[in-house]
Formats: sequence, structure tokens, C-alpha cells
Amino acid sequence: MTMLACVDVDYREDLTVAACVLFREWVDASEATHHVDGGPRAAEYEPGQFFRRELPHLLRVRALVTEPLEAIVVDGYVWLGQDKPGLGAHLHEALGRVVNAP
Repeated sequence: MTMLACVDVDYREDLTVAACVLFREWVDASEATHHVDGGPRAAEYEPGQFFRRELPHLLRVRALVTEPLEAIVVDGYVWLGQDKPGLGAHLHEALGRVVNAP
């Protein structure tokens, strides 16, 4: 059975925590499971370059997921404008345009 993943990143003083919460169905009221990764401090925020801050952490927590995925929901824009990729598009590219990339 494929799962749905929701990912987000929390910035702390000494580290950055990325989380991935997995659900079986879009209407589920509770998680099936979750994964958490504590990594190094995130890069400083650069306007229009949010993906540089979050993407490394999302990829690390995604690597902990062994379940097959149907979709990944990110807390950010997929597109910032025409031909201007946001966090979601950069994540999609980094995963080889495949949600189930290892």
C-alpha cells in the first residue's frame, strides 16, 4: 500500500529538525507513522531561494522513509511564478521526478 507524506522543517539554534508524517488516506485523522531527522543548522534564508535552506533537510528525512509513497506534501510553494521553481519543484527534481526515489 502506498502512503502519503507530509514534510516540514523546524529551525533551532544549534540544529535543524526535519519531520515526515505518513498517512494511508487523504482523509485519515491520525498518522500511520512518522520519521524525524536532526541535522546541522540550516543555511541562512535568501529571498527567492528558500529551497536552499530546506531541501537538504527534507532529502535527509525522506531517505528514512521505506514505505512506497503516492505523494509528498511540502510546506512551501511548488512554483513561485512562470518558470520559477519553488521548494516543491526543487524537491521533485532532487528525487529524480519520482516520488518513490530512495
